[in-house]
Amino acid sequence: MQRIRIIFYIVLLSIFHGSCIDEYHAANLNSTKKIVVDAQITDESENQTIKISYSTAIHNVVWKPVLDANVEVLNRDGQIYIFEELNNVQGVYNGKIAEADLIPGNAFKIRFSTTEGAMYESGFEEMLACPAIDSVYYEIDNDRYFGNSFEPERGVEFFIDLKTDDNYSSQYRWQLKETYEYRSTWPIQTYWDGRFITLPTPDYTYYACYRTLPINQIFSATTSNLDQNVYLKYPLHFVNNRTQRLFYRYSLLVKQYSLTEQSFNYWEKLKGNNQNSGGLYDSQPQKVMGNVVCITNPNEEVLGYFGVSSVSSHRIFVTRNDLHQKLIYDQNLDCVQWQPTRWDFVTNSSEETWPVYLAPPPEDKVGLWYAPKWCIDCRLEGGTLEIPEFWSK
Repeated sequence: MQRIRIIFYIVLLSIFHGSCIDEYHAANLNSTKKIVVDAQITDESENQTIKISYSTAIHNVVWKPVLDANVEVLNRDGQIYIFEELNNVQGVYNGKIAEADLIPGNAFKIRFSTTEGAMYESGFEEMLACPAIDSVYYEIDNDRYFGNSFEPERGVEFFIDLKTDDNYSSQYRWQLKETYEYRSTWPIQTYWDGRFITLPTPDYTYYACYRTLPINQIFSATTSNLDQNVYLKYPLHFVNNRTQRLFYRYSLLVKQYSLTEQSFNYWEKLKGNNQNSGGLYDSQPQKVMGNVVCITNPNEEVLGYFGVSSVSSHRIFVTRNDLHQKLIYDQNLDCVQWQPTRWDFVTNSSEETWPVYLAPPPEDKVGLWYAPKWCIDCRLEGGTLEIPEFWSK
């Protein structure tokens, strides 16, 4: 019995010793400044954009452009397309590739040099045909729980179906961009502009706004291990009911990219790193190298990827009526006004802050009431008054 107990402790000790978690130093990733390439040649337009920058520390992420680089893209036939830096945006290089050249089967690579004399180049990346998006749809979820939360996060989750045949790639990536309408709580009625002014009728100039944002997540999938080139109900992103995004009208634009195997592996590694939450048992982030190398110094690490892809896109709209009150809105999305005991902060305000808007009094109340400016001017929440061109469709 004693011998069995000793063997048990030895085995247990070996398990713990073999599963030790190494300390991970995030700062090590930023010990050397590296070139970062952000480029995606597509068949959406003849005008193409390439971004070249330097890496920055994780705790201080800023845009550090690579200035005055000589940037060009080449195809397999040796044709060269020159990219020039924008005058108003440093590190962003624009070029034009004829529509006739942006066809499946053609291949491109990037080549550029810096003012320090370093030369960089990628391998050729083939443009693969991209099938049309089969369908994008959503499901209402009133009982979604995240982590250890005891309260459900209600909202809408979007999905995509991929249905194609063996003539197309088996690797795909999706980029998402959301646009939504939101409104201030009140129109302009009373404001301070050196004196208190009350309008005869409410002014709705800054009442309705529209905001467009990219969904900064990586969505990628492969059908290489499936019997058919079909992937049903791939989960995209979740929109909760804690903002006005689903309150009036919401639009999701989905772009589908067909990927080479090398490109897909790159995005999968990035996705794996991003999904690690930093918990005790998460794996350490792996080094993700792209397809660009330094010709003049092969030991130099280059970040990013030069991608080439055909693209198909699909836009879906969701309105409050579409949800048919099936989605539970348990959040109060309106501002709350209050009545200050002193108005010095308004009457002594500088002209640069004028007009200072006041809120209407609550029901059965009188006098002057106050609320933050963004409760009346919707632009202060990041949106614009301009209605998107596609909004009426």
